[in-house]
Amino acid sequence: MDLHAFRSALPDRFGGDFYSADLPDDAFEKIVADVDGMSTPHSLTLLNEAVRHLGPDEYYLEVGTYRGRSLIGAMLGHEHDRFVAIENFREFGFDPEIAQATVFDTLEKWGVRDRVRFLRGEAFTVLPRGVTPGPVGVYFYDGAHSRLAQYLGLAVAEEWLADEALVIVDDATWPQVASSTQSYIDAHPGYELLHDFRAEHDFDPLWCNGVKVYAWRRPQNWQRPDGFDVSWRRLAHIYGQEPVMNFAWRTLPKFPRVSAILKKAYLHGGTSVPEGRLDAE
Repeated sequence: MDLHAFRSALPDRFGGDFYSADLPDDAFEKIVADVDGMSTPHSLTLLNEAVRHLGPDEYYLEVGTYRGRSLIGAMLGHEHDRFVAIENFREFGFDPEIAQATVFDTLEKWGVRDRVRFLRGEAFTVLPRGVTPGPVGVYFYDGAHSRLAQYLGLAVAEEWLADEALVIVDDATWPQVASSTQSYIDAHPGYELLHDFRAEHDFDPLWCNGVKVYAWRRPQNWQRPDGFDVSWRRLAHIYGQEPVMNFAWRTLPKFPRVSAILKKAYLHGGTSVPEGRLDAE
């Protein structure tokens, strides 16, 4: 990943203002209008520019594809096939088979289906086995945002990152996402915050719930992040939190009061943008 070129080129994609409502390229507006999802034209522009600076053998990897909007935005105008997406379709109460078919139809409509390796499964069991033939130059995490999952979302991917890569975290203005991400980065060297695109309110039309962009450079004495801080979280998520939430997403729409209690326990605060976009770029 050419981090220097990315940093130099990114402002031009936004006309010099990351918070301008008018982007020079309206192609991403069309994706947003056509594909269900929460990614904004601003975040799609960011992902697309990141892909532009991949090395020749590097891959774009995203966790949390939902309906395919972010994936299509990242791929737009790039003709190679170095794209991998992971989604389990367990959240939001969707039938996984129907949801996957819908995504595939959308990718086909936009002419990109044959250039994506799409994996349906739990990221924290799939990723440790490796999912790309080459190093990951751009990693976009938009999977589960519980405190456990957010921490793991960085840990399980780090082994597969290129020696220099971009790590992009969605919903990053949510306090629990910000705090969990920072906790991981404080314990694992190699990350440099390049941009903190903060949302002004929930589902801000510019940056939705916020996006953070990190440069990753592998430290000289790097070790795979499989210490106790990662292992206990992985076990707790896979064998505790995930089965409970999988059951909840499938059954609780029938029981709104119980649903509210479990959602609070799962998210345990911090999934709303604080008032005002403080210290925004």
